[in-house]
Amino acid sequence: MIETGKYSAGALDLGSNMFRLVLGRRRKPGSPLDYQKEVEVCRVAEGLARSGILEEAPLARAEAALRRFRGVAERSGATRLAAVATGAFRQARNRAAATQRLAEALGSPVEVIEGTREAELTLRGIRTALGTRDPITVIDVGGASTEVIIECEGERRTRSFDIGVVTLTERCSSSFLREQAEQTFLGLGAALGAAPCAAFASGGAAVALAAHRAGARYLTYAGGKEHPLSRAELAAIFADFDARDPDERAAALGVSREHGDLVPAGFAILDAALAALGLASVIPTSRGVAEGLLDEMVG
Repeated sequence: MIETGKYSAGALDLGSNMFRLVLGRRRKPGSPLDYQKEVEVCRVAEGLARSGILEEAPLARAEAALRRFRGVAERSGATRLAAVATGAFRQARNRAAATQRLAEALGSPVEVIEGTREAELTLRGIRTALGTRDPITVIDVGGASTEVIIECEGERRTRSFDIGVVTLTERCSSSFLREQAEQTFLGLGAALGAAPCAAFASGGAAVALAAHRAGARYLTYAGGKEHPLSRAELAAIFADFDARDPDERAAALGVSREHGDLVPAGFAILDAALAALGLASVIPTSRGVAEGLLDEMVG
């Protein structure tokens, strides 16, 4: 439950699968962010791979979510709101009409950002929890796009790919998910160069991993002290998910059956990116674009 009258600003990440609202403040310059998060599965990219547009049913879900978020933000005392939209909106032919519609529901502008900007915000959001400027690799698996960022010794290298858990699930049968993901990331390691040993995974697939490991439900998982997972451990977790009855899989995560069906695609993308970068393990995190945008607003 968001506390009434507590926060000064709100940042929204309108992702292709999930919408996230982070409300927060900074008590004094340089202090850690004090924040709370609300999430809602909108799956706005549903049908995008087939039609090339953001369709009516997903947009209606998105509108309802933003009206609710608007009320939550007003009750929290947030006087500033900023909203960014990512992969599905970049790809949709009707993005201008869709973002205008959602901006009216939110009562605040919605900015469609490019993959490089999305990567920068994800990196910033993850760094809010680290307190260091050590070298870092980030893999952000979204609903319609995946961003890969390497930051080392002041240099930042990024790539954005039009592949995400919603669009990959709609394009491929389950037996071809891994093959399609591997084809997408061919040459990634050569393009970006050596990846530092500290690698983080952001986005829905990472949150599902972290929540599962913590014995928590996906939509209520707030994050905690995260630890590395080897690729072998990732494979074991996702093999367990894949072997379950779809309803049982969804119940284990505390999500709808449709949302649970995205888990295999999330694993395929994350594992393929790790393999392409030559990484043996990754740290799943619940932080990402929304935290980075909030840090930017109040920093």
